Amino acid sequence: MGMHSVAPFLLLPLLLSVCGLVRSDAAGSSCADKGFDELRLVCSDCRELETFVSDNAQLIQECFECCSPDDKDNRGFYTSAVLEYCPIVAHNHPDILNFIKEKASDFKGLRVVKKPSSVPALLLRDDASQGTPEKMHIMNWKKEQIEEFLKEKLRPDDSKIEQ
Repeated sequence: MGMHSVAPFLLLPLLLSVCGLVRSDAAGSSCADKGFDELRLVCSDCRELETFVSDNAQLIQECFECCSPDDKDNRGFYTSAVLEYCPIVAHNHPDILNFIKEKASDFKGLRVVKKPSSVPALLLRDDASQGTPEKMHIMNWKKEQIEEFLKEKLRPDDSKIEQ
């Protein structure tokens, strides 16, 4: 293996750090300069990103500034949701457990299901969708974030809710 085959791997971290410096200094720059493809980025991708990097408010804000509404945003709501969690995993995330104990019963159309070895997630459905529900990981969400999201996005069809 010659020097030419190793050099790109050694330069990659340097290039990424330079790009990071340029990006942070480019206030008001275009979405492409921030690393977002406006033609492909939909706002549901930004919501998914937020579940993984919730501590980086600037990145999330930039993402939402560059995204386009997608089908889920145009519809704006889901008719049912399932909150899946593993009690052992959720033990380390008291906000999830507090939401389940204190608020989950307030939401028509929401079912809470214990699922061994699963990461806390919302499975979201609407009447128009076919197939598998949209899955949103909520492991790092605060109780208030879950409540706010469901208040905004869960609109059950009362005629289909099982009592």
